[in-house]
Amino acid sequence: MNYFENIIIGSSPISLINAILLHKKNNRVLIIDKEQKLGGSWQIGKYKSLSYDLGCHFLVPFDLDIKNKSVVKILSSLNIEAEITNTSVFFERKIEEIKNYDQHYKYIKIKGGYASIIETLIGKVNELNIDIICDQIHSVRFDGVAVELKSPLKSYWAKKLYLPSYIDIDKIDLPDTCISLDAEYLDSQHIVLILEGKWERNHHDYYFLKETETCHFDKLSHYSTGQKHLFNIRIGRKSKSKSDAQLYDEVIYFISKLGFRISREILKHRHVYELAFRSEKRIREIQEDMARLTSHKIEILYTRNLTQALLELGI
Repeated sequence: MNYFENIIIGSSPISLINAILLHKKNNRVLIIDKEQKLGGSWQIGKYKSLSYDLGCHFLVPFDLDIKNKSVVKILSSLNIEAEITNTSVFFERKIEEIKNYDQHYKYIKIKGGYASIIETLIGKVNELNIDIICDQIHSVRFDGVAVELKSPLKSYWAKKLYLPSYIDIDKIDLPDTCISLDAEYLDSQHIVLILEGKWERNHHDYYFLKETETCHFDKLSHYSTGQKHLFNIRIGRKSKSKSDAQLYDEVIYFISKLGFRISREILKHRHVYELAFRSEKRIREIQEDMARLTSHKIEILYTRNLTQALLELGI
């Protein structure tokens, strides 16, 4: 029997951190992910020695600085170097997680870019020899004592199961009922460019944009290493049907308008991933139902916002 003390579905940063914490407490852990590449929606790409974030991620800061400092301390304990910075983010639209914002809002900067988060965590998981299996789990059942997970080829049993907020399973079967995990399936699309060139005016690390008839993007991040500049831009919801060629041309034009003079294009790539999206309210409801009906044998890891999720892990 494939029995484990703890099974974690998915390999986003919080899932990997949870696996590391459980292992440090001498618990046997198995990570199951449907993809060969770890990271969940935090996928990374590579160009020679440069690793880059494919998802245009952003660590949402808290209003209270003490919480931001706690996040930096937690990341440091995981060998991820971070700092709280100012005047590095430009907002043209409201971000729902941020109540009071302006162009001088603080943000949490990661040394080496956000790709280093996943690379560092994967390195630690491998160093600890935590078991990892690539498999697609299609059903979960709790019999009152243990949790059974089924894939097309085999079954796994766990004393305790951890699921991410955006797990793509629609229900959990219990002895007398089931817990619905209803979700809205969305896709997130990004264009990544690696360019050589230089800035001709002041710029920000992150731009939160408003999608309009003339701007087909809603978020852009910039990270430089040596001579190379990485631009990651998220395609707006209404513009996802546009062709790669059209969007590439518009990204180049948009970056030029920001004040970056391009001397050479090195790489351009369109990245698409799907996720089973759940609102903040729905995630909290599922967490409560799971704790009550399974006596905490199945736990939903909060993965909607990495900064909040780090505090909730209680490191």
